[in-house]
Amino acid sequence: MTLSVYHKIEVGQREVYENEIDILAKAFGLSTTELFDKIATLYKSGELNKQINKTKERVKSVLNPTNPRSGLDFHDGLYGAQLYDNARKKLIPVFGSDDKLTGQQYIALKFVKSDENMISAPVELEGNSHIYAVIPNTKRTGNFIPAKSFVFVDAKAKPNVGDLAVAINTNFSEMKNTDTAVAQLVYVCKDTSGKLYGKVSNPDEKIKKPCTK
Repeated sequence: MTLSVYHKIEVGQREVYENEIDILAKAFGLSTTELFDKIATLYKSGELNKQINKTKERVKSVLNPTNPRSGLDFHDGLYGAQLYDNARKKLIPVFGSDDKLTGQQYIALKFVKSDENMISAPVELEGNSHIYAVIPNTKRTGNFIPAKSFVFVDAKAKPNVGDLAVAINTNFSEMKNTDTAVAQLVYVCKDTSGKLYGKVSNPDEKIKKPCTK
């Protein structure tokens, strides 16, 4: 690979071929895995988005070799369209954060189903696209969760009595990344009729059946 090729890749004028990933990694003194870790870190910090100024869909549509917009007709040759996906596997989106929402009597979580804010995924959670994180209000969970902690949530899991779960005031599966919902991190309890509900503290509040845990 010549210097001119390196430069074109650096300034985004040339896609990266699959067989060049190892070469590029070595040029930075990194392994392929470490290179993708660096990409994930840049994405998490927002620097990657500042550089490419593209959403996931735009990156894929421009760099996908079978897409007419790419101006290329290679099959299984380009790696560019996979850069986001490989970096994304090592990140978890933060959907909920402690916020005083307008119209809410007590502190709730502002819930946006978007990957705009990401954190590094623990090794055991890498590659799980159904996992997301929330930053709870520790007071409302009885102060047993440390301040500024992240709680990981499995959107596919069915909550049971005794679990921590996220209760949302809308249908999680139908949310768009531009929608904003109100949520609470709750303790899952069961009433006398056997129905599940969520409970939060300070002050005590009963929340409808949680959606995810």
